[in-house]
Amino acid sequence: MDDKLLQKLQGMIEAEKAVDTGHHTSYDDYGNYYEEGLKQGRLEVLQELFDHLSSDVVATVKKQLLDAGMKEDEFNVQTVDLHVPVTPISREWLKTYKHKDYVNYYWSDVDRRGWYKIPFANMGDYIKSKFQ
Repeated sequence: MDDKLLQKLQGMIEAEKAVDTGHHTSYDDYGNYYEEGLKQGRLEVLQELFDHLSSDVVATVKKQLLDAGMKEDEFNVQTVDLHVPVTPISREWLKTYKHKDYVNYYWSDVDRRGWYKIPFANMGDYIKSKFQ
């Protein structure tokens, strides 16, 4: 997460703490302002999280594989996970993937070949589909 988003999250946490500990003049004076501000803050953070998760920052796995020479129709998805056929391109890419320990290999009886299941590599596209 970027620093700006972390600062907003920290601000929301501090606002929650202020109300929980009573560090405001009175709830009547502060309550409406606090509730509206917190609601707006939550909406902003949710929007930024959505934008972040929908961006290429999160979708880099698919982009990296496409840039390496794989074709769009070679991928399969299962909710947030990306399924990639085992090919010379995907084997080479996997050697440099920093989360390779979490990638699972499986054999498909349907198409009689090996596949990699890359957890959460389709998160951006999945979230986009839920909010559109």
